[in-house]
Parts: sequence; structure tokens; C-alpha cells
Amino acid sequence: MYKTPLALAHLTSLATTPVDFLHLADSLAFDYIGLRLLPAAPGGVHYPLHGQRAELAQLKAELAHSHCQIFDIEIVRLHERIEIQELEAVFAVGQELGAQAVLVAGDDPEVNRLADTFARLCELGQRYGLHCQLEFMPWTAVANVRQALDIWQKAGQPEFGGVLVDSLHFFRSTSSYADVAQVPAQAMTYVQICDQQRTIPASVEAMIHDARCERYAPGEGELPLAQLLRHLPALPISLEIPNERKIQEIGVAAWVKHCQALALKLLH
Repeated sequence: MYKTPLALAHLTSLATTPVDFLHLADSLAFDYIGLRLLPAAPGGVHYPLHGQRAELAQLKAELAHSHCQIFDIEIVRLHERIEIQELEAVFAVGQELGAQAVLVAGDDPEVNRLADTFARLCELGQRYGLHCQLEFMPWTAVANVRQALDIWQKAGQPEFGGVLVDSLHFFRSTSSYADVAQVPAQAMTYVQICDQQRTIPASVEAMIHDARCERYAPGEGELPLAQLLRHLPALPISLEIPNERKIQEIGVAAWVKHCQALALKLLH
């Protein structure tokens, strides 16, 4: 019987350092974790291991005898002024850690320029064995599945590029199951899931707050997650479920264990 590999996204508990995050995921028998090596916004929490050799060495030592491994690193934000060559040290660390993917966001409103930048990023990814997954988010320049697919196609359908579906963003964007069906299976490396209310917040600020601070465990909201997963190929599933209130109430470990239990219930 196929067992869906489960990953734990770093945003679920971004305050947890990489080594402690690995220990947490390993104690709960996750297959993978993701690590945030670059900030989502200026000044945002991240762990720049490409400039911290001692911390990197410690993490590699822990990985050597851990069941859990690194799946993705994040987050590369493609804006109009980005210099792709400046990301080489980050990608090199990703390769050193055995990562498979890089989470990418599109912030450049000029579509052709963004596609060209994404193509160059995927070329860098190919050199380091990292698949660049473009995640659509309703408040970014890549707001839905169709736009993410269009960027990938305009970039020349790079082998080391593709589209990342996050359940929260899928249901809060103008995306459909028909749109997902247009994305070739080879262009998807993993999927992120969480739950939330189906009602879309009225403001961008509220949407961002939900995404970064108040996601629900699978089955505790209103999103038809099982239906979404039926429209996707068999992929590793990353639990990206930050909830500041729940973590404060019951602690990180209990929250992650709760999310994992409900995810497994959803999958089986």
C-alpha cells in the first residue's frame, strides 16, 4: 500500500531552530521537514545556514542519524531587482542538506520578465538538483494556478521548475479543479495542506494574517481537502499549519502532533 510521505513545513513553528525542528519532526516520525533559509519579508524570521557553517555542520550531523530528512528550502521571492547569482550559496546549502525543492513566490508584476527570471532560477536549481516550485498566493503577482502555470510555460517548461499548490491559497484564489488538471504531474513536486474557513477575508492584510498566523488542522475548518487531493497526483504532503494561539495554549509539540493525527485521518 502506498504511504504518502509527510513533511512538516517550517512556518508551522518558525520560532523553532532547524536542529530542534528536525528533532521534533523526527520524534513524530515525519519523513521530511522544510527549512526557511531566506525571509518571507524584510526582517522576517529565517535561518541563513549558508552563512552559519557551525550551525550547518551541527544540522548535518543530526541528519546523519535521523529518519527525517530535508525536503524543501524557502523562500525565494522573485522581484524585479533580484540577482539570481546571489542565491547560489543558498542553493549549495540546499544540495548539501539533501533537499529536493525550493519554494518560490512571484512578486514581479511584469509577466515576461518574471518568466525569464524563473527560467534562470530553474537553471540554477538544476545545477544543484533542486526543483523550483512556484507557489501562487492571492496577494502576489502570481495569484492563482493559471498564472503559475503560465509562468512555468513561458519559462520554457523547465524540468527543474513547476507549480506548488497550497490548499489555503487554492481555495482563497480564483483557482479551480479544472485549472489543476492542466498542470502536468511532472511539474508538481509536493503539495501543502492546512484547513481554514471557506469565507475569504475582505482584506489582503487579513488573508496574510490567516496564512502566517492562524491556519487550522485538517478537518477543523471548511475546506474540502479530500476533494482537492483527489484532483492531484500522488505527492509528498507538507503540513504548513501555523497557529499562534494554539501553540501558545498547548505548545509546539502537541500542536504538531494534533495536526499530524488529523492529516493521517484525512489521508487514510
